[in-house]
Amino acid sequence: MLLTASVVNECGYCTAAHSTVAKGMLKVPAAVVAAVRSQQPLADAKLNALVNLTRELVLARGRVATATIESFLNAGYRNDQIGEVIIGVALKTMSNYTHHLSPVEIDSAFKAEA
Repeated sequence: MLLTASVVNECGYCTAAHSTVAKGMLKVPAAVVAAVRSQQPLADAKLNALVNLTRELVLARGRVATATIESFLNAGYRNDQIGEVIIGVALKTMSNYTHHLSPVEIDSAFKAEA
């Protein structure tokens, strides 16, 4: 979710940082990270529903289509988890916008994913 929001908000620093953490600490397969970064569908239907909801929340500024919410819930998520995604998007949007307004150089630990 954090990577998706950073990609959609076009924040290079956060995209690089979340890609590094996802592949390193969280052991997310590189193909999944690449798909999220290139905004391609994911093979995992549940994860794809999360990515789609996150992307639409950012792009539509919270005005998510009923079909997107239904897909999220039908994938196995609970209604209260929509609120958790909103909180994540809000957090990432603040940090993404902060970087846009006050950009910093990407840390060496994240440069490989820049």
